[in-house]
Amino acid sequence: MMPEFIRNLFDVSDFPPRWHCGTWSTTHGWVHVISDVVIFFSYMAIPVMLVYFIKKKKMLQFLPIFWLFAAFILACGFVHLIEASIFWHPWYRLSALMKSITAVVSVATATALVPLIPRFLAMRTPEELEAEIAERRKAELAADHANKAKGEFLANMSHEIRTPMNGIIGMSEIALETDLNPEQRRYIETVKSSADSLLNLINDILDFSKIEAKKLDLEELNFRLRDDLGDCMELLAYRAQAKGLELACHIQSDVPDHLIGDPGRLRQIIVNLVGNSIKFTSEGEVVIRVAVNQIEGDHVTLQFAVSDTGVGIPKEKQARMFESFEQADTSTTRQYGGTGLGLAISKNLVELMGGEVHVESTPGEGTMISFTTRFLVQENPTINLIADMNILNGMPVLVVDDNATNREILQEVTSSWGMKPLLAESVDQAIQALERASHGGTPVKLVLTDMCMPERDGFDLIEWMRMRPGIGSIPVIVISSAPSPEHRARAKTLKVRDYLSKPVRQSVLLESIFAIFEAKQNTGSPGTGKAPEMLPPGDTRSFDILLAEDNPVNQETATLHFTKLGHRITIANNGKEALAMVGERDYDMVFMDIQMPEMDGLTATGLIREREKESGKHLPIVAMTAHAMQGDQERCLEAGMDLYISKPIRRKELAAIVAEVAAKFL
Repeated sequence: MMPEFIRNLFDVSDFPPRWHCGTWSTTHGWVHVISDVVIFFSYMAIPVMLVYFIKKKKMLQFLPIFWLFAAFILACGFVHLIEASIFWHPWYRLSALMKSITAVVSVATATALVPLIPRFLAMRTPEELEAEIAERRKAELAADHANKAKGEFLANMSHEIRTPMNGIIGMSEIALETDLNPEQRRYIETVKSSADSLLNLINDILDFSKIEAKKLDLEELNFRLRDDLGDCMELLAYRAQAKGLELACHIQSDVPDHLIGDPGRLRQIIVNLVGNSIKFTSEGEVVIRVAVNQIEGDHVTLQFAVSDTGVGIPKEKQARMFESFEQADTSTTRQYGGTGLGLAISKNLVELMGGEVHVESTPGEGTMISFTTRFLVQENPTINLIADMNILNGMPVLVVDDNATNREILQEVTSSWGMKPLLAESVDQAIQALERASHGGTPVKLVLTDMCMPERDGFDLIEWMRMRPGIGSIPVIVISSAPSPEHRARAKTLKVRDYLSKPVRQSVLLESIFAIFEAKQNTGSPGTGKAPEMLPPGDTRSFDILLAEDNPVNQETATLHFTKLGHRITIANNGKEALAMVGERDYDMVFMDIQMPEMDGLTATGLIREREKESGKHLPIVAMTAHAMQGDQERCLEAGMDLYISKPIRRKELAAIVAEVAAKFL
């Protein structure tokens, strides 16, 4: 049956033309033929489109599924073309069904393929991918060369700028130690202040370039938080005093003091934030508070908050505060200067230290910038007990200050030492407190008083005390936010036991109190309720030092610093001279510049170390260089140098590095 059915299916010998079929007219027949031809060309569109794609992309190998589909469409088209030219089959319904199915498939396929053609054309061939990879490698190589050139440029600029800056700052410090009249002193102080500002700007630019290149690394050093913050506050106190601001630092008593981290970067953050607050505050106070945020095992997360009573920051500008080169006021008439780098660098440093920054500000009322940092707590810090804290236990102390923040800080600090603080916010309240304590049988043993207060100042209080029997002998320590030579002279006349500047270090205040009560002198860092500690005493020996330095100004500056520290200096003008002089005479240590003519410091150090392999000796060599870019310190240490100090040098840092060399090697 089936073979006969198929044979009859294609037997068209007795079939009339399709336009004679049934009631169709000739016109209807031709319309049917033309429609079949149109369908044929519609089918042809898909394979033509595929062929165009192949030719355009020059890909002879294409997905087999597309080739099969193209062949299927072509076959359907040719079948319908043949059908249009032959006689009408009685089973035309079967043909119509096949045409309907293929037409639907064709239209659906075309609909799906047409929007994808641009994407197909965008596909990259293996040859195109290889070419693109080659271009990218070329671009990366060019970028590497550009970064290297940028790094070399910054390194050279850093060296070239720091070299004269070393002379300016060093000679200014030395000149300030000579006999100057007030006008000359003011000129030199202005020069030094301007040089320090320029140096800070240079450091900010270098730090920013390191952060951009992701080459800024943090150190892991043992340090004492209260001492480091005390150093920061001393640096910033002059700026605050010049504007008549109260500058205070409040570290809660439960904050651990002995930490491991990068104290230099922490100081940089504090100096940037506090300096920014001072700049935008015309009256009132700037306060930094430190509290424990979280303790996890041997790690502690500290919360720092710098608040001020300044101009405040509008809400819409707070989000851009920490972007590079951004400033709240960018107009040509802006009141406050700056590069816009300090806050951006601080934010990046905080994030490197595992923390984050938050801003709260109200225009006209002030700003508080808080940040968190994560540190390791020293497991067994070295503590040398030299004083008995029991001497202060239960001692009544009167704290006189019109500033509530300062009263709060002194109350907490003295309480942590076991003292019994009484608080007064004016001279009148202080007099009443002294009289009540005297009549009540628990007289005050010590007075801590501010100097500048409304209506009556600290001198009025001291003069009143000196005229009262029993009260006049109470020791007084003045803690002033506006110290001056005149005030110090008057305080000495009134037999004030000590005159300290705000913000006062806790260790300095405790040392002063113990000196009054004839305790042994110490430089500890209290505030945790523990006994004070003493840093190792400085080495007072005089050393023979060889200075390898080619710049005459730097030679003179360093020589004056070393001489005033009590050391003997010999000058070598380059590495070659230093190498020869080390072979002729024994020196205690060498301070070696890096960039010098004839022979640089790295080469000279390497040759000295080669000689020492035979002699078995070790000459301490300190890199003293204007190179301060990423990797410079590492290069110096790898070359055989023992320590590193960057220019411009300051006497305090120079004394510290000499003491460190002596402690390690001599």
